[in-house]
Amino acid sequence: GEKILPFLVLIRIPYLFLGGRTAFVNIFLIVDKELILIDTGPWGEGYADGISLCLAELGYSMRDVSKIIYTHPHPDHMGGGIELGRETKSLHLIHKEARRHVESYGAYVQFMKSQCKETFLRHLLHDPEKSRSYSHVVEKFWHPTFGEVKIGHELQEGEMICAGKLRLEVIFNPGHSPWDISLWEEKNGLFFTGDAFMQKMTTLISGLKGFGSDLNSYGLSLKKAERYLKRAKWVLPSHG
Repeated sequence: GEKILPFLVLIRIPYLFLGGRTAFVNIFLIVDKELILIDTGPWGEGYADGISLCLAELGYSMRDVSKIIYTHPHPDHMGGGIELGRETKSLHLIHKEARRHVESYGAYVQFMKSQCKETFLRHLLHDPEKSRSYSHVVEKFWHPTFGEVKIGHELQEGEMICAGKLRLEVIFNPGHSPWDISLWEEKNGLFFTGDAFMQKMTTLISGLKGFGSDLNSYGLSLKKAERYLKRAKWVLPSHG
């Protein structure tokens, strides 16, 4: 973990190895009266041991984390919640509309995997090599297809999450997924943007029976984000 501010730690976790390159996801630990984790990163063998070691180096353990906030339920953000749900008593939070779809997390991931494969197969019917390549990525990314994440609280637009001196405002900004949220901390100008912004562009996969991306929603969310970006001192995306 890298302490980027006295009260904020960045933890970068690898989640995909393709073409000789490693993709990372950023998760964030807020250190205040309470410890709050923003996203868990992906599930993997020994995940809990790895995150526990990282916290131990900072003088904490997973038992000290009171809340885990998910910016959205994709496996590189929420997959680790399966293991942490068994290891800790942390309260897991996600947007209210997501809860009924993602608590049975393995079933949600399996559904998304099958929908993505079907979409690529349909659109790449005349390019079987590319279809196989994308199917390989889908197989690697949409994992694990088992487990549950017990959601203890449903988040909604404008809600304030108090960590102590720091207060996080929930901003509903769908587009990348149907249930994306960002988090705004006014005092220090912190803007946790999830997958709304990336180094090049966010990933948009439309359709998927309503579980995919929506370009119109994404456009509206970008407009909403403008007023926070103008005031932000730190823009903290999940990738890049």
